[in-house]
Amino acid sequence: MKNNEINRVRTSAVTYKSINYYLNTQKCGNVFQFPCLKKTEKHILTKLSGIFQVGMNVIVGSTDQLQRKDFQYYDGYVVQNDIVSGTKKNKIVDEIIIQLRLEKYANTTVGADFKHRVSDEPTTALIPSVGCSIAILYYMLSNQTRRHAINNHVIILLLFNNLIYELIDIPLFLNYYRLDTVSPATQSLCLMWIFIDEALYSVSTITVAWASIERHILIFHSQWLSSSRRRFLIHYVPLVSLVSYVILFHFVVIVFPPCENRYDYTQEICDHPLCFHDSKLIGTWDSVVNDIIPTLTIVVFSITLLIRVLLQNHRMRHVVQWRKHRKMAIQLLSISFLYFVLYIPIMCIELAEQCCISYELTNHFEKYARFFSSYVIFLLPFVCLFSLTESSWRLKNIFPCLTIT
Repeated sequence: MKNNEINRVRTSAVTYKSINYYLNTQKCGNVFQFPCLKKTEKHILTKLSGIFQVGMNVIVGSTDQLQRKDFQYYDGYVVQNDIVSGTKKNKIVDEIIIQLRLEKYANTTVGADFKHRVSDEPTTALIPSVGCSIAILYYMLSNQTRRHAINNHVIILLLFNNLIYELIDIPLFLNYYRLDTVSPATQSLCLMWIFIDEALYSVSTITVAWASIERHILIFHSQWLSSSRRRFLIHYVPLVSLVSYVILFHFVVIVFPPCENRYDYTQEICDHPLCFHDSKLIGTWDSVVNDIIPTLTIVVFSITLLIRVLLQNHRMRHVVQWRKHRKMAIQLLSISFLYFVLYIPIMCIELAEQCCISYELTNHFEKYARFFSSYVIFLLPFVCLFSLTESSWRLKNIFPCLTIT
């Protein structure tokens, strides 16, 4: 047989008739399903009929584009509503780049000259914040009484955690903004950067959340800590367990993720490639348990503490030793106020995204919320400084060799 005869035998046409397609949609998130948000059925195709002839092209476009007259009876449009995970999407993009032989230009940054520089980041308070953290830590750790005081342990832990974040995470940001790239561009650096940025921030939030609960025990139920065994079970065990959980959780999901992380060295924090967020279970657990619940705990227990202290002081007509408990209350309430002002907005946005508000609506506000939430790290040492209200607190108590004129 001739070649043209072979081609005629192998060709075929596909016909279809009276095709209907319905898509079930629901405007709600994947965590909280509200009964008021009912499912709706969207009619995509209605009695579609036609024929796919040999050599016919497929047209892909928006649903509101005008149909071409020459395809009036031979084509139908189907809206793409499938969801592709970030890992699968990156794999498809990499395959296309390899097929087009564009590996050399795959990580080219467009518009790098317009990126925000260091002056746009909240780094001007870095040096004073580090100095303040070191001074307060020296003040608390240099004296045995202050070092063993239970109410100071949370402050010491927060300042240590804050200091590590400032000395490692912030310089990595500064180096990135200086070079417009992650340097050195290695996977180990990305893992360390992501771990510190994620884990230490969660440690800080959960520690303050536990402190807001523990302050109720220290002020109103101090008899619970009368013995060493009780102090160990009520004070040390919860604090160590919470910090260990946060560090272990982030170590597992970041260093040994259930999927493949892909790093982009042209983006800050290597583009934050946490693929475990694509998992419904792990991603939801991280947002709700590690972020939303601790923040709500800070708000609820801090407000409750303030009300209880005021009511108890008024009811007992100053029989309660107010000066004894004032320092512990001021320490927590001042730190809680800092978190309430700067950290609550980003938590509200995360909660809204988990409920039923789309990411497109919150994206604009999320940028500002995350920017201002970073000020918690820089302002925390100064808040701790002003919360030290005891009369013996002076600059000369920190540095005895300092002469003040």
